[in-house]
Amino acid sequence: MNTYALPKPKVRYCGQNGHHNYDVDFGMGRRPARIFRSSSGDRDWCYETPEQPSRTTWGEQEAFARAWMASIDAPPPIGLSREEVAKQIDAAEQGNSTAAAKLMRTWLKLRTGIQWSVTGGRGTARCWLRIHVPKARKVDSAGKPSTKSWGYMGARDRALLGVLLGELPHNQGESIRTEAGVRAWYLWKISGYGVPEDLNVAQPGWD
Repeated sequence: MNTYALPKPKVRYCGQNGHHNYDVDFGMGRRPARIFRSSSGDRDWCYETPEQPSRTTWGEQEAFARAWMASIDAPPPIGLSREEVAKQIDAAEQGNSTAAAKLMRTWLKLRTGIQWSVTGGRGTARCWLRIHVPKARKVDSAGKPSTKSWGYMGARDRALLGVLLGELPHNQGESIRTEAGVRAWYLWKISGYGVPEDLNVAQPGWD
């Protein structure tokens, strides 16, 4: 089991003249990121890190999640050889969505040290998978713990999953399509090994 853990951010308010600015130390030995309200609108926020220029996004929580993802390192790969990873992915690909979901949950826990939810859809989307957080880690739109079963994924979990996948997931979870090769792509990403160059990932199909 990996002992990887994200440090608790240290947030310092540095606003002046009604401006909401924050310097946030996300740990990892890096300089603080800055999160601040844009002058273009109340819902527009900006974030910047020492490694990247200022970027604008929608909402404070979104800016926080993106700055966090840009300020952390990915956890090490799971403790399996690349050959064993390929073998287990091939087996999951030959199985059904339940087998793939189970393997994703197992590897996400191995990689990050915390539990994740990977579930199938319903109705016409029953073979789609979605990575989300367990109910106990869901938050509301302000990032506070949620008492609702339909809560969102918080900034910390979005940043952590994002650094695994290479792209920040939606706050409602990461949806995984059914086309050939898509689940294998996610499993390779989750494992911590690079996705094979010869992996054929089908484009979205429309009925």
